[in-house]
Amino acid sequence: ASGTYPANISIQGTYISENGKTNRTSITSTKSSDGDNKKVYGSVITGLVTLSYSNLNEEAYTFDGWGTSNSTVSSTNTNYQFNQSANTTVYAFFTKKTYTITYKQGANGSGSIDAGTKEHGVNYTLSSNKFTRTGYTQTGWSTSDGGAKVYDLGGTYTANTDVTLYPFWTLAEYTIKYDNLKGATHTNPATYTINSATITFTAPTSKPAGYTFANWSPASIATGSTGDKTVTANWTAAT
Repeated sequence: ASGTYPANISIQGTYISENGKTNRTSITSTKSSDGDNKKVYGSVITGLVTLSYSNLNEEAYTFDGWGTSNSTVSSTNTNYQFNQSANTTVYAFFTKKTYTITYKQGANGSGSIDAGTKEHGVNYTLSSNKFTRTGYTQTGWSTSDGGAKVYDLGGTYTANTDVTLYPFWTLAEYTIKYDNLKGATHTNPATYTINSATITFTAPTSKPAGYTFANWSPASIATGSTGDKTVTANWTAAT
């Protein structure tokens, strides 16, 4: 067993004497030196001792149980009874609540990102890793597939609840570089996206002296294309 010890927790011990009367014992609680659980020390009185706790912040912590070892829970009852005949060390185990952050690629993405764990009341830094999608760049996180951007990559998540996040996509814009212009000018586009209509390059609006424009290589960029492109102007010597 493992866990962290909540602030402000109180552990009480009650001794039931042999004549049936209930009295408070000299039980005290101190933080363990060899872990994050609580040691509870009982007085040297033979008889039945009942331990209980109070003031637990149940929004943040879960009570896991009691044990006479710092590594084993022997009872999960809220009240723990045992017969004491000598000094007895009892551990109370608590676990701070955690929440799972799940990353899914959605219908159009690919790849995988490991889930994360957020501790109650502690801000969590979301993953900066990205899923991939042809023609798109992931620029954030959404709480629904195809939904609006809710969190930045590497943003802060503060809610104390599980969450599933999906990539928020932005159209990738690619550049078109024109080569071998020889000083000529043209009106063809400088960028395109995967959704652009097929671009068929038009002839330059001016030409260098002594040359006639022949064609562009390539002559077009089909819709659905991706990646930066270099288009070369081909010339023939004027006769």
